[in-house]
Amino acid sequence: MTGMPLRALQQSLDRAHALHPESTTLGDFRADPALVDAEERALAGARTIVTPHAAVAAAFGARTVRVPWAVPTGSDLNGPVVKHAREAILFPASTLGRAGAYEVRDVARSLGVHVILGGPVLEDARFWDGVSTEMCSSFGAALAAGPRAVVLPAFVENQPRRLLHAAAAGIPVIASDACGLDCGGTIEIVPAGDGAALRAAVEARFARSAR
Repeated sequence: MTGMPLRALQQSLDRAHALHPESTTLGDFRADPALVDAEERALAGARTIVTPHAAVAAAFGARTVRVPWAVPTGSDLNGPVVKHAREAILFPASTLGRAGAYEVRDVARSLGVHVILGGPVLEDARFWDGVSTEMCSSFGAALAAGPRAVVLPAFVENQPRRLLHAAAAGIPVIASDACGLDCGGTIEIVPAGDGAALRAAVEARFARSAR
């Protein structure tokens, strides 16, 4: 398993939608209740759950066999990292509520942070109004632009490949617990939906970078 069961996933989306009812996307992707029940029965009967995902491992406890994520052997950089002239973070996803876009926007507005976008804007077209942003041609180019951190406070994340690439390249990562990574090294974990914790982590990262 690389992601949470459907029932837990949908509960996370419901919580995100309650936080951001204006979102045009957080009400999407709800499965047929019969499918949710069938998955739950199947998982209840499983002797072992094999997963690299930290949140899945925590949910299934003693039945879990934890395997590592496939960490890239090299970085995904197009060239050398040059420290961005402004205090910048990379949001390595499309602008979607489930990816934590609202939390990133709030932090960017409050701290005056420049945001490098890693994908198209799929919420409101004016979503990033009031925030300095740029779009890079590729993820490698975005990493090479020199963000102080890669930030993904997602509510749902089953394949954190971009976070793993960033960590392998030595770039600090701030991710939510829903991303399935372990805290340590260049990776810092915050609770999904906790804007105060996210802001504190970004502020601390900028302070360390300045030193």
